Amino acid sequence: LNYQHWRERVHPDDIKMAELALQQAIDTRTTYEPTFRIVTSTNEIRYIQAGAQVSYDKVGHAVRVVGINRDVTEQRELEQTLRFAKRAADAASAAKSEFLANMSHEIRTPMNAVLGMLQLVQHSELTRQQHDYVSKAEMAAKSLLGLLNDILDFSKIDAGKLELDLHPFQLETLMRELAVMLATNVHNKNIEVIFDLDPAIPYLIEGDEQRLRQVLLNLAGNAIKFTSDGHVIVSVLCHEIKQNQVSLTVSISDTGIGISEEQSRKIFQGFMQAESSTSRRFGGTGLGLAITKRLVDLMGSELQLSSQVGQGSRFWFELTLNIIEMNNTLFTIDLQGKNILIVDDSKMSRRIISKTLTAHGAYVNEAGNSKQAINLIEQSINATHQYDVIIMDWRMPGMNGLDTTQHIQQMFEEDNAPAIIMLTAYGSEVLKQSKQYRQQPFVSMLSKPVTANLMLEAVQQAINGVHTPLGPHTIEHLALESVRVLVVEDNQLNRQVIDELLRLQGALVTLAKGGVEGVEWITQSDKSFDIVIMDMQMPDMDGLEATRLIRADGRFDDLPILAMTANASLADKALCLEAGMNEHIGKPIDMTLLLPCMLTLLGRDPITSEPIEQTLLLDSQTHKDDVLENPESILRRFGGERAFFIDVKHHFAIEMSEQLALLTHAFEQGDNNAMSITAHTIKGTASNIGAKRLAAFAEQLERSVKNADSVDASDYLSQMQGHINDSLHMLDTFFPDEAISTNEVDKSQYLPIESIEADKKVKLMTLLVEQNLEAIDYLESMLTNVAADKQWLRLSRQVSQLEFLDAIDTLTSIMKE
Repeated sequence: LNYQHWRERVHPDDIKMAELALQQAIDTRTTYEPTFRIVTSTNEIRYIQAGAQVSYDKVGHAVRVVGINRDVTEQRELEQTLRFAKRAADAASAAKSEFLANMSHEIRTPMNAVLGMLQLVQHSELTRQQHDYVSKAEMAAKSLLGLLNDILDFSKIDAGKLELDLHPFQLETLMRELAVMLATNVHNKNIEVIFDLDPAIPYLIEGDEQRLRQVLLNLAGNAIKFTSDGHVIVSVLCHEIKQNQVSLTVSISDTGIGISEEQSRKIFQGFMQAESSTSRRFGGTGLGLAITKRLVDLMGSELQLSSQVGQGSRFWFELTLNIIEMNNTLFTIDLQGKNILIVDDSKMSRRIISKTLTAHGAYVNEAGNSKQAINLIEQSINATHQYDVIIMDWRMPGMNGLDTTQHIQQMFEEDNAPAIIMLTAYGSEVLKQSKQYRQQPFVSMLSKPVTANLMLEAVQQAINGVHTPLGPHTIEHLALESVRVLVVEDNQLNRQVIDELLRLQGALVTLAKGGVEGVEWITQSDKSFDIVIMDMQMPDMDGLEATRLIRADGRFDDLPILAMTANASLADKALCLEAGMNEHIGKPIDMTLLLPCMLTLLGRDPITSEPIEQTLLLDSQTHKDDVLENPESILRRFGGERAFFIDVKHHFAIEMSEQLALLTHAFEQGDNNAMSITAHTIKGTASNIGAKRLAAFAEQLERSVKNADSVDASDYLSQMQGHINDSLHMLDTFFPDEAISTNEVDKSQYLPIESIEADKKVKLMTLLVEQNLEAIDYLESMLTNVAADKQWLRLSRQVSQLEFLDAIDTLTSIMKE
């Protein structure tokens, strides 16, 4: 073989590289070992790994190359495949990390805001039940944030760097918090979530409470998700106690769809689900069980599964934990000699509650429906061994728990009926239905699932005559409950006010920003409305034209339409009726007038919140030249909701700033139509909040523009600004904002507000838009040693209370000025 023969076989693209390597081997007297391609006689390309020595003659000239050529084509292809796989794995890992980082930012920020708002609500005046709801919501929010942290730690679990945080905790407390979280998962499903807790479980044990809560929430949440009918049982049994340690068997069983043997072998893998259809029917990432299994492994146990398709599943694991305190010496309940009746259509639920009560000495009877319960109660009356407490499930076939309760109370003389505890997973529906009764028909209500100790506490309180009220706001009559109302109003502040006021009366409110949108809601959407409240003057289509278009569609001949306008003259009313409206009411919005009018149009008995004489008296106390109406009259129109009115007051300040800017622009452009519209908007908004003098001045300007009277722009704008300032000052005087009144300072000792740089305002705006809680500390540092005016103090209050959307509006107004 000669050199030319070898050269003709080398791939054309590799000749230069191969010859250069050969020349280097000759010059340096080293081994010739490049990798290059050759082309065979059949035109097949192969990879060759050379390994050769160069031979030289006596004078040192290279004469031949002796060695081997090894075919490494398959090895080369395998290496290439591995390189591609590694790149793909690196890309997937980077994508996962980026996803987790983004999810962290997107979810943590609003969750922190939720927690902050819940903490603020707890510092306000609340009824006992409202405080209970808020505290439970806070527990659920904290748990959700904890779950987020756990998911984000998935990479730590993969790397084996996640460690348990061992500390003493009460299993009872953990289960009560779990009950709150699971109750939101059940929603309207026809399933029972039952807790079966061994009374022998030590009072205080040592473990990682957060990780155990996450494991239970994942497993029970999955059980609820994949169970459409039947029950889910969360069981913790005390297996063995010795040498200051307890062995617990924790299990979650359900009557759901089950898992096949084939799928059960891979269900604990990350991002895997038991069947492809679950991703469509039930959703989820399939990550929960993978995390759960690894957390159980960290706890020194093994998560196990037994299941059959269509017959439910059971997950269980065993834990060995240190005992900190065996018994709760502060709380013992003795039910010796007490007769208790359990009424529940779920046999499993009855069995577990009965086991708990019997273990504490009670004599227990069970009934599977209302008929059996009534028969047992009749027998007890005849046998003179009346029941001390009745535990009543609400949702049962036939007569439900509330109706059964009413029937039982009618069987006894006044105040002699047994104490009844309502047990339900549908708390809001029970409260709604209970409004028809003059008195609360049960002494307390427990939300399923319920722990054994919580049940025992409720039973003891019922026996001792402790009544848990639902609170005055829960059972009051809502005049517009379930009434579907469409509000057509172009002004954002007016929409907010009427929306809140109607919702306080139980109405289901839909908002339209103008006449065109209002007509579309009625004629083109699939929503039906009981009544429409229509503003008269709107920029895109006024209320008269919108009403004509609605009436032109024969389907809506009987739909009540109530006109609402700042122009309350007889001529305006005549125009409304001519266009097809049913009634006319003037602004400002007064619920004592609006509510009876709406009820009359709906064919219901009108009600008044206070006598007409009192209304006239309050209005008569306001003089013509007063800046504001009588403060009591203003607050009465807002349903007495002082906190709500103060919030509206802040929006009013922002709205007036924007409207004044629009009016200034209209004067500069000489646009009479824009002047008239803006003046009308100011008039309506000012009337609504009770700024009487400002509303009258805006009405005068509107009339002057319409009559083409000579208008001095600078004079009118100056007077308008003065009336706005006077109105805001008086509103702050009569309805002071705590943040403002408690932050008054000696401004002579501070820098002027103008000293705050523009770039700091821009950064603050960015933080607010991102809903970033760093805005609180950042604004506080901005206002250090600065004499803040009312707008900045209002901004500080909004930010500190996490009202970021309102804060954005306020900061926008400040930056415009």
